[in-house]
Amino acid sequence: FPVTIWSEVRNLIDEYQIGFTHKPSDARGLVDGIMNYLDNPELMKAHKLNALKCANEIGDNSKNYRELIEKIMAK
Repeated sequence: FPVTIWSEVRNLIDEYQIGFTHKPSDARGLVDGIMNYLDNPELMKAHKLNALKCANEIGDNSKNYRELIEKIMAK
């Protein structure tokens, strides 16, 4: 991801507590995150429920596209 998109994704992950982040070149960070889920299935369940909540709150594409079009047309 470009830096701006990556920071947006990271902010969503942190804000909604929907997962973990690691640097793209950090294979150990990825493994550690997956192992943390395997060791803590309740954490994985909580992140899954939070991800569904996040998707319901911000994932309505028809609403998002409508807002984007309105912003573009306002310029």
